[in-house]
Amino acid sequence: MKFNIKNRVTLLVSVWMMSFTMNMLEGVCSIPSSLEVFEHHKNVTGKKWAVLVAGSNGYENYRHQADVCHAYQILKRGGLEDDNIIVFMYDDIAHHPKNPRPGIIINEPNGSNVYDGVPKDYTGEATNAQNFYAVISGNRSALSGGSGKVVDSGPNDTIFIYYSDHGSTGLVSMPEGDDIMANDFMDVLMEKHATNSYKKMVIYLEACESGSMFEGILPNNINIYATTASKASEDSWAFYCPDYGLPPPPEYTTCLGDLYSISWLEDSDKNDMTKETLQQQYQIVRRRTLIGYKDFHSHVMKYGDDKLKNDLLANYIGANPSLDENAYSFEPSTTQTRLVNQRDAHLLHLRLELQMAPEGSKEKLKARQELVDEISHREHVDNTFHLIWDLLRDKNNNSTMMLNVRPPGKPLVDDWDCFRTLIKTYENHCGRLSSYGKKYTRVFANMCNAGIYVEQLKATTSQVSIPLTSSSTQTLDLSSIGSSFPTSATLQELELVTSIDEELLQEYGDELHRFGKVQRVFVVSLKDRSSHMLAMTTSFLKGDYQDELRFFRVHKSDVYESQVAVTKGIGKYDVANGYAEIKVVDKVGFSTKGGKVTNSKFLLFHIYLS
Repeated sequence: MKFNIKNRVTLLVSVWMMSFTMNMLEGVCSIPSSLEVFEHHKNVTGKKWAVLVAGSNGYENYRHQADVCHAYQILKRGGLEDDNIIVFMYDDIAHHPKNPRPGIIINEPNGSNVYDGVPKDYTGEATNAQNFYAVISGNRSALSGGSGKVVDSGPNDTIFIYYSDHGSTGLVSMPEGDDIMANDFMDVLMEKHATNSYKKMVIYLEACESGSMFEGILPNNINIYATTASKASEDSWAFYCPDYGLPPPPEYTTCLGDLYSISWLEDSDKNDMTKETLQQQYQIVRRRTLIGYKDFHSHVMKYGDDKLKNDLLANYIGANPSLDENAYSFEPSTTQTRLVNQRDAHLLHLRLELQMAPEGSKEKLKARQELVDEISHREHVDNTFHLIWDLLRDKNNNSTMMLNVRPPGKPLVDDWDCFRTLIKTYENHCGRLSSYGKKYTRVFANMCNAGIYVEQLKATTSQVSIPLTSSSTQTLDLSSIGSSFPTSATLQELELVTSIDEELLQEYGDELHRFGKVQRVFVVSLKDRSSHMLAMTTSFLKGDYQDELRFFRVHKSDVYESQVAVTKGIGKYDVANGYAEIKVVDKVGFSTKGGKVTNSKFLLFHIYLS
């Protein structure tokens, strides 16, 4: 450490003496500024390259593109040329219909337009992992779409990579195509090092469980220094969110930034990068994310070559000649300031959309449906993974299959090909993992580490989850249904039965409150194997579940949505008339009889009373 500091001091003194002598020859005596020293140093050390990646799309993920646009403004102000700054972002936020300020993106409540001037290098479908790998490798022939810009770096150049989006154990997301797998990313970095295509590299990574991208796999001897928003087993946090501490302007229904990201971005706005080191910024960012907001925090981590920590930030992101005096100045919160988990920021957005939509409008109905669908999706994902875990645990007598975390320093998984294959197997049977579903990727890693084979997962997923193939709608002739509860439904109870005890949620102001349960739902195959007999009892909280509604209908198995008649009411619903819409979300459950496994459908009910 002392050797490095001594070398840097010696270099600065020699540059000062050279500049001082030249000025004396011209009859002028002046001492150069730190920026002048840095500019001279820049000319003899190579180019600076930067790759900025927002790995999401959709207005609910506004914050990721805002982070990246803010990073671009810092690099541009620091002296990097657009030819050397390569930007990946879907570019669907600035002009999105929900954006209250069209053409403008802000990254903090009173912030300026960070969208201004940002290069559109890789947008839309070009925002994918393969292009990301090709850009870092400098391989133009492997590109598909986009501007064609790549990191065409040499042995004296520095590279800065910044990524912001959703992540999970062992991967980070991209809006198109495959995710960025930790081992694939590492292969690209190792190849870049093997070709002597850079001098030093710094990586900043914002995502849930982002530490898993480097834990145990990033060497400490290839001149790469990385920091992450969280440990390998932690979520990261959205920031500047509505209804939370330091909210955005009231017209916004989405978060403006992410805690780790705005911490390093605002520090870079406020401080002189020609005087601040990587280590100093790491400590500032770590302090803010760890102790700044009490119970809402993550552990910022660093990986790779720790010798680089004493390098000046200006060597990677440029100098900052005009400091932003209005930049947010952080002080630890002394009150219970709440933050939003990255995975729950989408739910917050949907709730606010519902709250702000006019009463009785189509927008209100659409917002309510989107919120219910998201809640149902999450329940479905949770149920599916727990069913898979229960089945495989029974077969292997291994209780560490779900979310076991390996010790620090060990990689997530020993066999990365197994990890990839198990994820693909699940997605082939159950659909692509959503940002919420990716919270369970550690399950696949633990399966690989426990010796679970692909064939076992295939057999299990075929039992618990089958994607929908139809979107047709079946309507109901209410006059064809009698007013009494059919006796045939009672007889069907004795056959293959799926018992469900689910909560019913109802909007109350800007919150969803539990107001009842759906109980005793029976889905039974008829002889023609194309229909299911459905009998449902809905119980309500008031009166200790003594108020009930009953429904009946034959629901076709290849139909996405049906309507069922109200056939009987109890208590306050004794004379109720109306119907309920049934939407088939997916197959999530199963029952066993005589050694045969039968799937049950997960149904979503909307009740309408006249």
